[in-house]
Amino acid sequence: MDSYGNEKTGEQPLTANDTGQFTISSSNGVVMYNTPEGNLGVPGRWLQEYADSGYPSLAAVMYEAAGDNRFAGSDPLTVNFTKPGVEDLTLTTTVPSYQGLTEIKSYLEQDSIPVNSEVAISVDVLDENGDLFIDPDPAASTNVTITFNGQEGDTITPTVTQIMWNEKEGMTQEQCQAGTQMMWLDGTCFEMTTMLVTSGQSLDFAQTGGRKVFIVNAGPDEGQFSLNFTYMNDQGTEIKETRTITVGATIPECISDPTTCQAKEACEKTLSVFSENQCRLANARNAADTTQPEYPVDDNDAKFAAGVLNRTQKETEYTAETTFSQTDMVQVAGVIQVDKEDLGKEADLLVVGLVATLDWSWSEWDMLRGCSEQEKLNYQCPSVGWFVEEWDQDAQGQALVAGLKPFKSVDALQEYHTLYIYTGNLNFPGHVWLYMGYMVTEEGEDQNKVVYSLDPIKITIE
Repeated sequence: MDSYGNEKTGEQPLTANDTGQFTISSSNGVVMYNTPEGNLGVPGRWLQEYADSGYPSLAAVMYEAAGDNRFAGSDPLTVNFTKPGVEDLTLTTTVPSYQGLTEIKSYLEQDSIPVNSEVAISVDVLDENGDLFIDPDPAASTNVTITFNGQEGDTITPTVTQIMWNEKEGMTQEQCQAGTQMMWLDGTCFEMTTMLVTSGQSLDFAQTGGRKVFIVNAGPDEGQFSLNFTYMNDQGTEIKETRTITVGATIPECISDPTTCQAKEACEKTLSVFSENQCRLANARNAADTTQPEYPVDDNDAKFAAGVLNRTQKETEYTAETTFSQTDMVQVAGVIQVDKEDLGKEADLLVVGLVATLDWSWSEWDMLRGCSEQEKLNYQCPSVGWFVEEWDQDAQGQALVAGLKPFKSVDALQEYHTLYIYTGNLNFPGHVWLYMGYMVTEEGEDQNKVVYSLDPIKITIE
């Protein structure tokens, strides 16, 4: 348009004789033209081949995002026209500062995995828009340093392997798909290779388009480890992602239905009782610790499950509270999942009971002592495999923790202990409330600490 609003036009494709020429000037950027001339353009001209080129405009201004010539801020652009009567234009554009890599993000289905397991973890480097970061300089590296551990509670050093897919030249699709660790994608064959990664190693994410995939082997020990991914940007700011992973015992496949567990070890992990070659459900009991008023605190603390079943009535599950006749055959058992901080310590496994008449006019605290313990005494062990010993009390009638004696002594606490407490008839009318637990006997600050089931198994015999 000229200064009077008259359109300057002609037949397409327009030429410089019709509308003149235009150029753009910038003090801070480099002007690029999508035109046949390459250094100028013709206003209003339509050229199909350039319209289909994929470039969005006739001209563009490119600004350096990094390096000594990087620019951010307001830039006045002047559009100069050669056609008489067409006035030049001044435009102002604001160029945002280049943020570069702004975030590292890792992806893992869960942060708790079994021992001896392998899991895949993918790590992305992202720009300010949350997209995979690609440096505008194709020759630049995006070096991220990986380190193992450094977080509170880390006890395990994992084995980390990077997975890479490299182009395999000269392979047909049939040959590729017949090979091992090969993949055919978009007409190209790729072969998977692995590289062991060590703590402190620098990895170039630019080589893999901003994403890397790792296989992490947890190893045979329970505990915790962490993976740290760190990048230092041009402004000297540290960008870091830390992933902390807990390694626990192997989770049995029968966890969703404990009654399908075929072995005692798997059954115990579901806090159920394995008896007569069957895994039988038990009742969870609250836990307590004589050294910690607020217990349990977290999932590392002890857990209990126990109960009693009536074998005469062919019951299959252990219940926490029930009534029997004196002729019923009963079975009492329980499972202890030991507090993780007590694993491996020398300890006494305990079973104590409150025995009372039906009307509660008389009661007594007793301990069940295993036969292996009674060998020190000079009388024969009963056929049930244990004997009853009264639990000492103080002057006020309170049972003394110091008077506790073992149902069974162990040199080292394992993760699980199943206690088969009693099988047979209870041939007296009354009440029996049974508790179980363990007392640490190993020398140290936890010596004489007792962890026990706060809720009893309540049995009434009529």
